Amino acid sequence: MQDLDKIKWGEGAITRDDWIVLRDFILKNNIKSVIEYGYGISTALIAEVVKNLITFETVKYYFKVGIKNGFKVVLWKGNHGVMALNADLVFIDGPQGGQNREWSFKNAIKQSKVIAVHDAQRKEEKGWIAKYLGDYKLIVGRRLEIYKHE
Repeated sequence: MQDLDKIKWGEGAITRDDWIVLRDFILKNNIKSVIEYGYGISTALIAEVVKNLITFETVKYYFKVGIKNGFKVVLWKGNHGVMALNADLVFIDGPQGGQNREWSFKNAIKQSKVIAVHDAQRKEEKGWIAKYLGDYKLIVGRRLEIYKHE
């Protein structure tokens, strides 16, 4: 496992506290597969605790970095459905800018009964949560929230 004190946290990426919440949830709930929207620090961290991870990225630069670093990253336009996949958990942290994340939510509700939302307190994310996760129950979180469909 990576030394959490050596990671450059923030700057638009997942924070240390958010990662601890997500990591602990993954481990406690025996999560084996994750679909992630938005490549970044979280990708490397999630890959340490789950066997099956696929990341959808809209920025070609980050897509190339992810591929170079050995991750399964799919370049995606962010404005349509993605391949039919299912996972134990979907982690929404992209595309950049909360106003651009509607398709992440549209896909996520078809892909998992458990959805984690980074930056959940931003205005745009609150709107997408209200629109798409109304049937889901908030089970963990503050800045990073985790919802489960009962």
